[in-house]
Amino acid sequence: MEYFYTAYTKQIADKNYYFIKRYMVFPELKNAANILDGYGMHTDFYKACNIAGINKTAIREKLWLEAGCDVQPARIIHVKFPSERSRKFQLQDLLLRIPLPRLKFRF
Repeated sequence: MEYFYTAYTKQIADKNYYFIKRYMVFPELKNAANILDGYGMHTDFYKACNIAGINKTAIREKLWLEAGCDVQPARIIHVKFPSERSRKFQLQDLLLRIPLPRLKFRF
């Protein structure tokens, strides 16, 4: 008994879904049909592999390439950190917003 795997993608409702199939093959039996042993469909490739029962990383890498998936380029996100001066003003503003008890003085 051996296993072979197939992977492909399909776009449904503007989302890319991964379809992973695991077949059981009996080479010792002639003219025996392949048996679908595991099937996974998900928008996340790794979750689809888990649903299909595929846990080996080497097999996952082969399926990733078979599905025609390329690694998406990284995005650079510029983050502006506040300066030290603006932090002080934010702290002062926060302290001014704290409600203090009102005291009434009688003379």
